[in-house]
Amino acid sequence: MKRALGETLALLLLAAVAGLLSGSMRRPPLPSRLPDAFFAVESGARPILVEQARAFLERGGIVFVDARTAAAFTEEHVAGAISLPAQAWEEKLGSAAEWMEGAPLVLYGARRELLQVDNLAAQLRRQGFGPVSVMVEGFEGWTARGLPCERGRAANDEGSAPDSGAGGDGGD
Repeated sequence: MKRALGETLALLLLAAVAGLLSGSMRRPPLPSRLPDAFFAVESGARPILVEQARAFLERGGIVFVDARTAAAFTEEHVAGAISLPAQAWEEKLGSAAEWMEGAPLVLYGARRELLQVDNLAAQLRRQGFGPVSVMVEGFEGWTARGLPCERGRAANDEGSAPDSGAGGDGGD
């Protein structure tokens, strides 16, 4: 009986120590400001966080480029953004080029599509557009902070001209 009680206490002590150790081994959450080198952006575009993108929007003169599908764009997008789906960029480039010409660009997509967004950034840089930044937290990061969004078709799909090359009115 004493042996069984001793074994039970030993197991309880071992479980308590293991529980304490596992709690101390949890990783802390990622900080909101990470160095650019943290993100695997190979296009040469500048990786930026949502806070930086918001500052660009408030400053003006920047064009937000939504690399998600046209359907996702129509459902909701960053206020003032134009649509250039990463999967169909070559066929849509003509309608977007006049909006992007000479303006700094912030590209974004769904968070899980960072690789496709980065590939689009590389293509745009090769075409001479830029400077180009990639919002690495994706559209989900933007909406999670309650930042300005709108619905509707892209202005660059409607055939209207951009306002002074800075992205127009977003297409509502």
